[in-house]
Amino acid sequence: RLMQVVIIGYRSICDMACMKLSNAPQESAYRAVSFLAHKGYRNIAFIGEDSILHKFAGYKRALNEYGLTINPDNIILGVNSQDDGARGASLLVGKGLKCDAIFVDTDRKAVGVIDYLTKRGFTVPADVGVMGYDGLDRFLEAPPYLTTVKLSHDLLLKQGLSILANHQGNNTMIDQLIEIPGKVIANKTTR
Repeated sequence: RLMQVVIIGYRSICDMACMKLSNAPQESAYRAVSFLAHKGYRNIAFIGEDSILHKFAGYKRALNEYGLTINPDNIILGVNSQDDGARGASLLVGKGLKCDAIFVDTDRKAVGVIDYLTKRGFTVPADVGVMGYDGLDRFLEAPPYLTTVKLSHDLLLKQGLSILANHQGNNTMIDQLIEIPGKVIANKTTR
């Protein structure tokens, strides 16, 4: 009897035949940065991990499609800890804060960025817009009322379970990638 394997997360971590459920991080980040560019931001920074670069690829794609320059001073990689957003912001400020918006690869890091900037006299979003990634309710529904990409884990799991239910009794392994990108939620940390 076959046992179906389901991997939830980034698609690149698994090359085996299995069902892969992903929040499409590259497409979701692309949508986030496209939102910022559409809102008139022209110097968009990136703060995030250096080990998983799907979101960074989406960031670069959006900047390229909007004809915006990728400024190396606006790219801060190696911010891998969830509680390390302030360090990323300090590196941007140390380079002269040459951006009008910052896309941060998680909501928790984005809140750290906002805290750091406001403690140094910057106003969000008047001086610089900040956008996160995850859509955590605690940051959407209470200060700082973060602009973010809300991921739909429920929808992703529901679709995966539906495919499994329809495949029940079939004696073959499902080898399928299911990606559902996040939805941009405009809030008070961007104009």
